[in-house]
Amino acid sequence: MIKEAEAKAEEANAKAEEANAKAEEAEAKTKEAEAKTKEAEAKTKEAEAKVEEAEKQKIDTARKMKTDGMTAELIAKYTGLTIEEIEGL
Repeated sequence: MIKEAEAKAEEANAKAEEANAKAEEAEAKTKEAEAKTKEAEAKTKEAEAKVEEAEKQKIDTARKMKTDGMTAELIAKYTGLTIEEIEGL
C-alpha cells in the first residue's frame, strides 16, 4: 500500500509540475501579447499624429490658396477639403 501511495504522490507531483509549466507558458504568452498590444497602440498613436499633421497642412495650404484669391472649388480640388470647410477658413 505504501508503494501505491508513493506512486500516486509521484503522479500527483508530475501533474502539478505539468500544470505549473503550462501556467508559466500561459503567463509568458500573456506578457508577449501585452507587449504586442503596447507596440500596436504606439503605432496607432503615431499614425494618428501623422494624419492630424497632414490635415493641418491641408488646412494651412487651403488658407494660403484662399488668401491668394483661388476659388473654393479649385482649393477643394487640390486639397480634398470640402467647400464648406474652405468657406469656414
